[in-house]
Amino acid sequence: MKFIPFFCIPFLILSCTNFKVTTRDAKSGYFKTSISATIIKAESNIKLDSLKSLIVVPKNDFLIGMTQNLNYFDSVINLEELEQKIVAQNLQNEVPSVNSLIGLSNAYKKYKPFLFLNLTTVQRDRKGYAQLKLLHPKTGEYIFITEMPVEYANDQGVWYPLYNSLIDY
Repeated sequence: MKFIPFFCIPFLILSCTNFKVTTRDAKSGYFKTSISATIIKAESNIKLDSLKSLIVVPKNDFLIGMTQNLNYFDSVINLEELEQKIVAQNLQNEVPSVNSLIGLSNAYKKYKPFLFLNLTTVQRDRKGYAQLKLLHPKTGEYIFITEMPVEYANDQGVWYPLYNSLIDY
């Protein structure tokens, strides 16, 4: 197997996938795939129902659509929309940015409670992995992390299993 530089992994992920937003299967309740993701971390002491009113994701149509199609969170917005809501409530002096952990924490405290969902890539042992991470801005801790090798870089091989593991969480 050839070594793939880490900086090439996001390009490979983006070039080998469709990013097709889909709905959950009515019968199974999951996104259609035959592969399961590996759960790296799943905090059990978190009461998700108390945080389901709002989830924030990066500005990405695929992440927004898939997160909406979980049919769990009351509202799914991106970081830009979060900033607009903060400005609309005249909180920009208390929350000048939401582009860092400190900014997300301030937004959680000053605007309203929410969770932050992000897709990242990591490399271990010369292999690339896509990770779906759920951050609790109040604590700054990831409460859920799931991953898939990018060797299956397509919707059913990476993205749907990641979201299915979030459904189980």
